[in-house]
Amino acid sequence: MSDGKDYEQFVKSLQQALLDSEKFSEQKNIEIEINKKILDNFGIEREFDLYWEYELAGVTYKTVIECKDYASRVSIEKIDALIGKIRDIPDLKPVFATKTGYQSGA
Repeated sequence: MSDGKDYEQFVKSLQQALLDSEKFSEQKNIEIEINKKILDNFGIEREFDLYWEYELAGVTYKTVIECKDYASRVSIEKIDALIGKIRDIPDLKPVFATKTGYQSGA
């Protein structure tokens, strides 16, 4: 089983290319961080595979991507785990990346 690091790098490169192609990012230097640690509202440190943020019109937008390099489709439990992980972090937008797709319900 892969540790997923190569897939994280691939998703990071892909997302960075998408961000770099957006018009607003010409004015902002958006960098994607790997294995970003963020404290939730209870002081619990949460780690995310990829993270970036930017400010637009005085509002900060924060996004995380969880990368799953699994041989099988991602289950709803994995989606629920991500939702639980971000629940106590204000204004965080989650994205899930997988090569194999999702099980029914996920």
